[in-house]
Amino acid sequence: MNDRPMVFIQGCFHEAQAPTQPTGEFWYPDQKRFAAILESVFEKYEPKLVAEEAHPDFQTSAARLAKTRGIPYMNVDIPPSAQKLIRVRPRDGRDPTTGAP
Repeated sequence: MNDRPMVFIQGCFHEAQAPTQPTGEFWYPDQKRFAAILESVFEKYEPKLVAEEAHPDFQTSAARLAKTRGIPYMNVDIPPSAQKLIRVRPRDGRDPTTGAP
């Protein structure tokens, strides 16, 4: 394993991040595949930190893997207050409070 710093970015749709428990949900096969991909990435690259944007109310596959391997984990989700501002931003692209573009 190389000791140089490395950033590995894995993009996915949020439904794939969910815990891989058979709940009869439509996304379960994708969740299992995504968890398997993460497992292989963890094996190959031995991450020192795991960070992801994820829903705060459930433990994702990445969070579970980090916990079981003793790797620090951070949820870097956008805070609800900022999410609210993003949703109410008018179509003209100007901030409703300041008028800034």
